Amino acid sequence: EDGDGDGDEDPDFDEALRIKERAQRFLSNKQYRQAIDEFSAALFLVPDDESLSPELHIGRAHALNGSRRHESARNDAKMAIKLNPTPEGYSTLAKSLFYLKDYEGAVDAFEESNSLLLPGQEPSVFDQAYLHKARAALKESREQNRPVGREKKKTVVPKLKPPRFVPREQVRECCVALVILILTTST
Repeated sequence: EDGDGDGDEDPDFDEALRIKERAQRFLSNKQYRQAIDEFSAALFLVPDDESLSPELHIGRAHALNGSRRHESARNDAKMAIKLNPTPEGYSTLAKSLFYLKDYEGAVDAFEESNSLLLPGQEPSVFDQAYLHKARAALKESREQNRPVGREKKKTVVPKLKPPRFVPREQVRECCVALVILILTTST
């Protein structure tokens, strides 16, 4: 090493790669919860790496879709596209939108994915099938004059009780008592 601080070794990047490999094994075994956790851990290490972060977001989006957490998957796919727009990023976004029944958005994302393919490349058989299904569902929705997923659903947020105010002195007394309890039980 020449001491200029520009060494190629980045322990966070290397660890993120190892974690990504584990995450992909979990994903291929349909262990979505573990895959989500591993992809998240890797993203914590390299949140904005130009090459690795989009792959991690896409991987986590696949795991989230497998867990039926399609809105979160859509958000991860959008993050991947923001960092590096690729056919796989748009394909993943399209599938998330399809699952959310936003067929118009799914068709648009599949078409964008196809437009980014290199000359001679074809969309995967799965992407072709999803695009076909999305177009059919969109056509059916339009024929029946139903909304196609672009409207916002009204979300009911439960009202929570306001937090109870605890005086600082009471918190301090409680913490002191807890420390004393820990010290007396650990010896």
